[in-house]
Amino acid sequence: APSSAAPDVSSRVIEPPVSEPVKPEIPAPTEPELPVTKPIEPVAKMKAEDSARARRVLHAIRNHRALHDRGRKPPVFKGDEEHMLADIAKAESCSVDELQELLTKYLTTMDGGDGVSEEDRAIIAFEKRCFDVAANSGVKAAEALVSRKSAGEEGAAELKTALSLYWLVGLSEKELGHLDECVTAFEKAAALTDEAKHPVAWADARLLLSTAAQRKGLYQRAMELLDLIVPVYQKALGDSNPILAIAVGNQALAQWRAGKVTFVEPLLNRAISIDEKGLGSDHPDVAIDLSNLAGFFAATNRGKEAEDLYQRALKMDEKALGTEHPAVAVDLANLANVMRT
Repeated sequence: APSSAAPDVSSRVIEPPVSEPVKPEIPAPTEPELPVTKPIEPVAKMKAEDSARARRVLHAIRNHRALHDRGRKPPVFKGDEEHMLADIAKAESCSVDELQELLTKYLTTMDGGDGVSEEDRAIIAFEKRCFDVAANSGVKAAEALVSRKSAGEEGAAELKTALSLYWLVGLSEKELGHLDECVTAFEKAAALTDEAKHPVAWADARLLLSTAAQRKGLYQRAMELLDLIVPVYQKALGDSNPILAIAVGNQALAQWRAGKVTFVEPLLNRAISIDEKGLGSDHPDVAIDLSNLAGFFAATNRGKEAEDLYQRALKMDEKALGTEHPAVAVDLANLANVMRT
């Protein structure tokens, strides 16, 4: 008989799946790797217009990541990273490859001259998936900003930048598999937020911290964090916002992983209801919610109900995303798996 233990199902957070076939968490269903550019030979000087363009691109990336300016969703939503780069490349009338080559050239040619700030180095390294460099540079830049803020030399904008940098460091450490360092970075980010002034940023930081805690098996801590942030999201964003659905879905996942299954189904159904209200009943995110509930049913010997939900998710993804989309492949694998049991 199938086990009642929770598989690593998606709640659209930042963790990759541990086992297949299930709907992955953010990024979902699989995160396409950003193009890796060829190394560029150092040159003596960079054209002024190229240097200005590189700084403009970095500014656009930084704005994209600025926590208090987004207001709608954290910068780690599924597909958000590649969409961000594609949008910036379009605005600059170039390809994503050309954009990354420009940033690489900027980093190479500015070293030893006027220099590249640790913040810019962290951003460039993260976009190139050089996570060890991104984490190291991000920590240096964030700690310098926090230190200057403590000395009264900087203001709210710099503190916001430090928050965003710790966020980037946490994501980098997660990619490297350094869960202790990942949790530490997200804890530092959370400590910089003020619930009264910026409730969404306060909740966002704790949402990421809760996902890192779950990865480490700290389910009780994750549940405590999620119990705090769900009402904050609901009050700040309303009862039909996708971020609220993510938080509620993560509540279900934490309960499930901790073996406390009583409230898992009601929480998963609530996530479905929130996304249907906010996104529409045919949205791919609703298909993810349905697959999460189907996974719970499959793990608790309710195979027919699971099969029906997987069928619904498959039809929705085929209609919204096309039959060749990776999400459809995951749907088919999930459906085949439950039909074999």
